[in-house]
Amino acid sequence: MSNSPIAETITLTKNPCFGSCPVYTVEIRKNGNIQLDAKNNVKNNLKGVYTSTLSKEDLNSVNALDFTSLKDSYGNREVSDLPSTDIEIQLPDGKTKKVNDYGNHGSPELEKLYQHIDILIGKLHWEKVK
Repeated sequence: MSNSPIAETITLTKNPCFGSCPVYTVEIRKNGNIQLDAKNNVKNNLKGVYTSTLSKEDLNSVNALDFTSLKDSYGNREVSDLPSTDIEIQLPDGKTKKVNDYGNHGSPELEKLYQHIDILIGKLHWEKVK
């Protein structure tokens, strides 16, 4: 568990690659509301904008990451066409932390976050917005 303040908003964007990488943006608010903008190759063939609500346990798991200790950038840019993830964290003090993870293996904590988000996309009851 981290000593980081709970984020106001966490936005995680999975970017396209030349293969079948999932492409989506997930925005998680501190009240547990979550929005998914599913573009391509997303679990359960989701496409479009959806909303749902996280359980307190799932929200705590997402907020367990020590956001303030993350580097701004991870990955080896000399390797081409790896999947990448952009994360933007709005902290309670108004500051924003941005992270780019080229290759999606930036740190064990980030990998755990990605796995958790992937599980959430598959298990949550999504309500289509558009």
